[in-house]
Amino acid sequence: MALAWASYRPMGNWEDFKAGFGLRYIGETWDGADGLSTDPFLLADAMIGYET
Repeated sequence: MALAWASYRPMGNWEDFKAGFGLRYIGETWDGADGLSTDPFLLADAMIGYET
């Protein structure tokens, strides 16, 4: 498993806003009895927020 995340907060009139983007890679996984496996996959996450 690997994870990367980045966020950005602008300056000036927009300083209360923030945005972010992340990627998660999940490798091949097994059920514990080595009878069933899942293929590796990539997930993308996004975030937008406002701080009050």
